[in-house]
Amino acid sequence: ITLQSIGDGVLVTDLEGRVVRMNRVAEQLTGWTTAAALGEDCEKVFHIFNETTKVLVENPVRHVLRDGVVVGLANHTILKARDGTERPIADCGAPVRDGNGTVRGVVLVFRDKTEADAAEKQLVKSEQRARGLLESAPDAMVIVDAAGMIQQINSQAERLLGYPREELLGRPLDMLIPDRVRPQHLKHMQGFFAAPRARTMGQCMKLRVKR
Repeated sequence: ITLQSIGDGVLVTDLEGRVVRMNRVAEQLTGWTTAAALGEDCEKVFHIFNETTKVLVENPVRHVLRDGVVVGLANHTILKARDGTERPIADCGAPVRDGNGTVRGVVLVFRDKTEADAAEKQLVKSEQRARGLLESAPDAMVIVDAAGMIQQINSQAERLLGYPREELLGRPLDMLIPDRVRPQHLKHMQGFFAAPRARTMGQCMKLRVKR
């Protein structure tokens, strides 16, 4: 009951790497029923390859049986189901030991990463779009976090301030604020995070640029 209740795919092999048990999720992801998979070589049921190179990946069961350690798959690993369906997966293999510590088999736990990979790709696209908008802005822009540390700047800010972005990223915004107005700046910044809205820096505000 516990095995069937696990949300990830679980596949168990013997010392020869033959399948001895699977749960329902493993059946769904591999396309093999437990009845059909019993006694089959794990590499036949758990068929994996690298998404980029299309080269077969060493089955983690073999790795665990050889070295007796817990192993995980590298990123971009694809599981090819019995019907030809391909899915990106995350995987972990571990030795099954008896009460004396002797290895008796291997347990694989794996999950479908299709949705997670799609979300990650969408996030990358969003970040690239945001960077493009930042760079295309006609004005100098500096983005800071709640602690006042510089997170991003655009090319216009580099030219205006005279600093390459490598010298600014991760540094406090205070380094750009003249000493005489720094207390006022800190007060304005605290007020902004307390009640975020567009604010002007003042008619006579000046930044400390690199000479």
